[in-house]
Amino acid sequence: MKNFNALILSKDLTNISRFVDILKSNCHIVSISNDQTTLSEIIATPRPNLILIDSISLQNSPLILRFIKNRMAVKICPIIVITHNEISDEGVAYLRDGASDYISINISDEEFLLRAQRQLELHQNTPKEEQRQEPQTSPFESIYPLEDREKLLASMEYLTSHMEAIKNVADLALGVGITERKLNELYKQHTQLTAAEYIRNSKTKKAKDLLSTTRMNMYEIAVKVGYSNAANFSTAFKHAEGITPSQYKNNLRNSL
Repeated sequence: MKNFNALILSKDLTNISRFVDILKSNCHIVSISNDQTTLSEIIATPRPNLILIDSISLQNSPLILRFIKNRMAVKICPIIVITHNEISDEGVAYLRDGASDYISINISDEEFLLRAQRQLELHQNTPKEEQRQEPQTSPFESIYPLEDREKLLASMEYLTSHMEAIKNVADLALGVGITERKLNELYKQHTQLTAAEYIRNSKTKKAKDLLSTTRMNMYEIAVKVGYSNAANFSTAFKHAEGITPSQYKNNLRNSL
């Protein structure tokens, strides 16, 4: 592992000092960070070949994990999460969020090193085109603190994936797992829009895309973007665009 760089994310190295020592003995560079605001810069240079997240000291480690996977690059490098227990729902949740592996704080030194080496080998064997994925961009790119950014990203992704079921702010807040009041506060603070305005804008944008690229009728589009009927959809669309969906579609045809 001498040619590899490792990045350790931890708020208190007391419990994981032996893991740090192992990596320092087997890696070329070991970086340690507890400053979430500079996480993207640390990951950028030098780019690590292995990331170790100390979930015991970092209470928001799920957000950090999702940030790395969603914002930096899907296959940036193997990510191993340190958990309290060897087998736990917590560890499985980290795997679902994109971790390569999770290990117990009580794991032996030898097993830790072997599992880290195994993840590095697996990543080396991943086709290069899969590894070279560009970081995703979003309208929340510059938002700090990281926790606020991740909640807004989660709401955006949930709305995109479940637009048919999202009727109002309460539906979106429930899907993201935060209160309606908190969601509104986040949008108002960081986007100058209410959550309701963001939802409406997203639905309108999706509707315009469907109107211009598909042959779906008005009812089908209404359902697709989360309205119970074509009349409600038409009213909301006209409020946002100044014209009805039918007029918008006719204008598209006339412009061809």
